[in-house]
Amino acid sequence: MKRRSDAGESWEEQRARIIGLGEASLHKSYYPELRQRVAELERFRGLLDHAGDGILLIETPSGRVTDANEAAAELLGRPRGALLAAPIADLLPAPAGAAVAALCAGERPAERPGITVAVSLERGDGRLLHLEISARPVVFRREVHVVAVARDTSERQLAEEQRRRLEAQLQQAQKMEAIGQLAGGLAHDFNNILTGVLGSVELLAEELKGPGADRAAWLEELGRIEQGALRAAALTRQILLVSRRDVVRPADVDLNATVAGMRHLLRRVIPEHTALDIDLAADLRPVRADQGQIEQVVMNLALNARDAMPRGGTLLLATANVDVEEEGDARFSGARPGPHAALIVRDTGTGMDRATIDHMFEPFFTTKPPGEGTGLGLAVVYGIVTRWGGRVAIESAPGAGSTFRVLLPAAHAARTCP
Repeated sequence: MKRRSDAGESWEEQRARIIGLGEASLHKSYYPELRQRVAELERFRGLLDHAGDGILLIETPSGRVTDANEAAAELLGRPRGALLAAPIADLLPAPAGAAVAALCAGERPAERPGITVAVSLERGDGRLLHLEISARPVVFRREVHVVAVARDTSERQLAEEQRRRLEAQLQQAQKMEAIGQLAGGLAHDFNNILTGVLGSVELLAEELKGPGADRAAWLEELGRIEQGALRAAALTRQILLVSRRDVVRPADVDLNATVAGMRHLLRRVIPEHTALDIDLAADLRPVRADQGQIEQVVMNLALNARDAMPRGGTLLLATANVDVEEEGDARFSGARPGPHAALIVRDTGTGMDRATIDHMFEPFFTTKPPGEGTGLGLAVVYGIVTRWGGRVAIESAPGAGSTFRVLLPAAHAARTCP
């Protein structure tokens, strides 16, 4: 009796044929075993048809579907009979159809790894589905087939899109809150600056009106006006640095010369009851950065240390050569291996707990009372240092002072960084 191909038969036709063959040609002693096999096939069929994912059995190397469950027919929007014997490349959208067909047609398919492809499918009813197609070879009746599983990920993608949308809304809300904090701090700082400038202008105007005006007093008031303008310009630079919209001029920077050149300026902004110690390393490596930005780093760290010592203390500025041996160096997390130069700023002030350290470099974060700062100083430090490939580390504890270590790649190493 000539055996028909399974590809063109429904499950009911296959079952009838198997039982018919058994009854016509097999001895009655085989009936229990045959019926047990049929029952097992029926259970397998039930599991297959009740699976939530679409399952397709594909022969090799032709790439034609030999079996499919009801979920596959539902996902693909076709009757199950229309799937049987159809080329898989025609049933699945590109690139999934072509990828599964190639898996079937390749040499020694049983030894090839499985594939997973995400595709979008517009069904005949106009419904757009997002599918994840996973296919892998299996050996079935000593023949190699490919089993393709189609999973509907539409709801998952919809949930993911909603999550991204909510995250974007949250980020926007956080930005607006940050802008509000920034605006409040800027308004306070600019108000103080403008009050000083306008006061000096008024006093200077009165001096000019009076007889025998004191030239020294004029110069003093003009100096105050200049200082106010410089403070306003510095505040503007801080905002530009945080937003990274400033113009930079990279060059080889000598940290020793920078710190030494700022000694007198630092002495003016640090109270007399605070000692200023400077310890500069010999043969310090130059770093690749913007000179003005490095000066901003030194000034901001010094002012932060000053504020941490309201009753006075000692501020130490030091430099050192540092070699990072490997990625993940415990001293400077994330620093690239290689030669670096370090700026160390240490104070004997109030210190910080772990919770404060964790937020220290966040823009607008401050431990000062409301209205006494914008919280931009250390955020500026972090932005500048990371821009030039460096890292900042903090060591501090309540009552034990703080040490900031700024690590910057050596100039020749910085030029070779990706």
